[in-house]
Amino acid sequence: MDLADPAAFERHFQAVYAYAARRVGATLAEEIAAETFARALAARDRYDGREDALPWLLGIASNLLRRHWRSEKRRLNALRALDRAGRHARP
Repeated sequence: MDLADPAAFERHFQAVYAYAARRVGATLAEEIAAETFARALAARDRYDGREDALPWLLGIASNLLRRHWRSEKRRLNALRALDRAGRHARP
């Protein structure tokens, strides 16, 4: 399967989108799915050439989702720290 082929995108985009949407909602799922294909295209030389690329694409999507959750956790922790610091600074 040639990942640069538009048919590969059309064949798997909906599955990757649905996978992401179940985890982060529809709005962010579109971004995750698009980034999945961008990264797959950039890394296509590392693709092992199996007929079905979906498991590989879902692995990329999973990594992107984990990165998103880690980033969100860091952001929320930073906001909590700011909130605690603000409460302690008030007279």
